[in-house]
Amino acid sequence: FPSHDKKQADCTLTAIHSSPASGNGFVGSLRMSVDTVTLNSVGTNYYPGDILQITGGTIFGGACFIQVLSTLTTPGSILTYKVISSGSYSILPGATGIATTISSSAAPEEVGPIGVGATFDLTYKVNSVSITNGGTGYSLVSVRISGGGGSGAFGTAVVEGGAITSISITDKGKGFTSLPSLNVDLPRFLIYTAGYRTDYTGDVTTGTPEAITGRDIREGLYLRGE
Repeated sequence: FPSHDKKQADCTLTAIHSSPASGNGFVGSLRMSVDTVTLNSVGTNYYPGDILQITGGTIFGGACFIQVLSTLTTPGSILTYKVISSGSYSILPGATGIATTISSSAAPEEVGPIGVGATFDLTYKVNSVSITNGGTGYSLVSVRISGGGGSGAFGTAVVEGGAITSISITDKGKGFTSLPSLNVDLPRFLIYTAGYRTDYTGDVTTGTPEAITGRDIREGLYLRGE
């Protein structure tokens, strides 16, 4: 949208900072679950029904488990499989060629678990947020999840007495290959206006072309021109 009197036709978002009116002191961390699983190495000597555990990472509430559905021979390399538990991690196991161990074997008792070598490529989604410190002085709060190679994750926060008491993930996102960053505050959006005035005079509730082109930017707690 344009700046005051349309002297800068294209105003763009350049950064997101914390508003001066935001609370402070919040500390929280993301918990991630496995989203997609792609077989990287088929391994050898697996039995249909073997349950594999993804290795590595720091588990927070359970690991990711994959069940072997079919093999090329019996025993043999893995053909088909399904995720039976997506797990929850505070540190991710990784994204490419992640090793597995047999958690539960379907092999005959006299044979035992003999399958080895199966690896998987993984992507992740956001599972939850663990709050260490709810902070003080919060009222309106934005939950922003960014980075990590993925997108689409959103959350909402509950604020009681100025402290953030819980965060619900409303969209888990997809495609994460590393741990994204979590920002919880009252944001202030920096908008490039080529130095022109940013006082607000427009209509932000109407979707007509005239209303859209007449909008301007308020200099204040939530927006700042530069």
